[in-house]
Amino acid sequence: MKRGMTRRRIAMTLLCFVVIIVQSGFAAWAEPVPGSEDVGTDSHVADAMGGDSVTDAVYGDDLTEDDTVREEADDDEPGFAPLSTEEEDGLPELHAFGRNSMGELALDNGGSTQLAPELVTAFPGLHIFDIAVGLSHSVVLSADGEVYAVGANNKGQLGNGTIRNSGFSATPVMVDLSGVDGQVVAIDAGDTHTLLLTDNGKVYGFGDNSYGQLGFASEVENVTLPTPLPVNGEMASIEANYYMTFLVTTDGEVYATGRNQYGKLGLGLEDTDENIYGFKKVTGFAPEATVKSISTGSRHTFFVMDDGSLYAAGSVPALSGTAYWVEPTLVTDFSSEFVVSASAGSTHSLVLTANGRVHAFGQTSYGQLGLDPRRSIGKPSLRRSSPPPCSATRRS
Repeated sequence: MKRGMTRRRIAMTLLCFVVIIVQSGFAAWAEPVPGSEDVGTDSHVADAMGGDSVTDAVYGDDLTEDDTVREEADDDEPGFAPLSTEEEDGLPELHAFGRNSMGELALDNGGSTQLAPELVTAFPGLHIFDIAVGLSHSVVLSADGEVYAVGANNKGQLGNGTIRNSGFSATPVMVDLSGVDGQVVAIDAGDTHTLLLTDNGKVYGFGDNSYGQLGFASEVENVTLPTPLPVNGEMASIEANYYMTFLVTTDGEVYATGRNQYGKLGLGLEDTDENIYGFKKVTGFAPEATVKSISTGSRHTFFVMDDGSLYAAGSVPALSGTAYWVEPTLVTDFSSEFVVSASAGSTHSLVLTANGRVHAFGQTSYGQLGLDPRRSIGKPSLRRSSPPPCSATRRS
């Protein structure tokens, strides 16, 4: 989930990096490319429900109890930052890899898949502050609030007032911010839509609204310029993924819109395949707790609370069996631990707790949990011996 200007997310150990990239691995250390429209951004995850699953706390073959997961944060959410190898002028470098068929990596390689990290030189002299990646487009935020986009623009997701239905260009375009009130401090991207958060708490969106992911009426199919989203209140954070959007206000209220498949928006609706056009308030959390971060997958959503509890909505077979959780439901499997962060993939999940343990559960058919793909065990177990305490700071 993306928050304000001070957010600078660096994974301090490999294990923490794995936690961060459960919905990653595509381009520029960010969200992946899907194999089909329904699956969305996690194409590196098996989508066949018959695949093997692992639902237990694990360290992985290359990690021991002496390796503590560390997560550094100030008053903000952990997340992606450009791979920070300092150049002579002190600017961070940006590297990218993965599919580039629409020029989404900003690499001039003819649209070929990039198999190893490659230095991106398309932003000379730009102090890159943040990056966000959708299905086939990428967005870059500079330290002074400029926004650039590259890749597919068939839905207006590049935000420059145009739509391009064919072809591609690896040349970034500047997002037209002439109608934006305030400085952009955070960005995020769904499959085909883009969000901007300003320093005065306003949220702007552009791109695809066919599932209601921008919160506009169903008659609005595409938006080509940054447009204020139809929601009241001052926003503190944004979360865009697949075909949905979550917003969190400075008062801790949560609003959602877009595709509600499996009930993953947490709105309590019995129709779990309904598209929601317009932001609706998400309720059901304990009154004494406030949502600290949100992570969305193709089938489920995690809500990490400031008291260390974890809520989930949607389809999480390892936790809910065959049922869909249509509203936020407390995950009691972690009631004895303080959850620091959670990351939802397509059909697998990772949860980091304050004692440094990473809990992995869901499908492992493609090795996405770092385990033998043939292995399958029960629900998350909290009976493993604990590694040294996590050095993560508690975020407000």
